[in-house]
Amino acid sequence: MKKLNIVVVGTLASDPYAGMAWMHMQMVVGLLRLGHHVYYFETTSTWPYNPELGMRVNNSDYAIPYLKSVVNRFGIADRWAYRCSFSEDKQWFGLNKNKAEDMLANADLVFNISAATRFLQEELKVGRLVYFGTDPVYHEIKYAQGDVKVKDLVDE
Repeated sequence: MKKLNIVVVGTLASDPYAGMAWMHMQMVVGLLRLGHHVYYFETTSTWPYNPELGMRVNNSDYAIPYLKSVVNRFGIADRWAYRCSFSEDKQWFGLNKNKAEDMLANADLVFNISAATRFLQEELKVGRLVYFGTDPVYHEIKYAQGDVKVKDLVDE
């Protein structure tokens, strides 16, 4: 089997709860165990939640150290990226901007967990994009009913 380059895009650091870490890292670990080269990226423009302050904040002071801690525990310490899409400079952490954007554009698969990122809105090029819903049936029903917002989200 050919080893694929796969990027999992989610909101693990923006919503730093145990369940979010479990949800995203189970994808990463499963794909690693299948023998693929797996990366975890976060590129959402939503302000991250800081549990120490109990609110969403316009900085990544909590999010980035938390993300580093999680990815280190799951064996991808050198394969993560966090883009401060909510800031004016859109600074990248982890992988540098060129490497991260190249991975998104050229990966064999990019899993967008629960539509964590709207790539067109973020002006990020992405190759083979896979929408991976985590709320069973919700988006499928809304899509079938013609909900414009959900159709745009899934069709991207």
